[in-house]
Amino acid sequence: MKNNFFACIVLILTLPICTAFLGKKNNARLSREFKSEKVTLNDTSKYAVIYIYRPKKWKYHVNSYSVNVGDSLLSKVKNNSKFIFKAYKEGSTEIWAQIADKKSVINLNLKFGQEYYIKCSFNMGFAMNYPDLILMSKGEGKEECDAINEKN
Repeated sequence: MKNNFFACIVLILTLPICTAFLGKKNNARLSREFKSEKVTLNDTSKYAVIYIYRPKKWKYHVNSYSVNVGDSLLSKVKNNSKFIFKAYKEGSTEIWAQIADKKSVINLNLKFGQEYYIKCSFNMGFAMNYPDLILMSKGEGKEECDAINEKN
């Protein structure tokens, strides 16, 4: 019984690392439709902007997980981190994160010249915590995203 408990703890602690490692091979195939770079957005932009961020919190501060679009890795979100992507293709896009059998999905209908803020959080589970992706309003998302200082 003690060995099973220890094995579960090891699995819980290493699963996000294994998930991120497995996802790295897909990063090389990341579609050219998503690029992380500086952003200047206007009404005539030929891209949409997606902000993926995780505010600084003490709770679950050591946990991280990968955020994906389709079958490609976009980024690994850690506590107090943010990523900005330009999407060069309009239309339906699925952004998701998964730990074990628990998956959080956001379906976006991307439109050029628009900004989308996705907050990364956790839901508490019985044996482990699960990812929670939340589509935020532009005002609240921008405020939270701008408050992130990645140097801490």
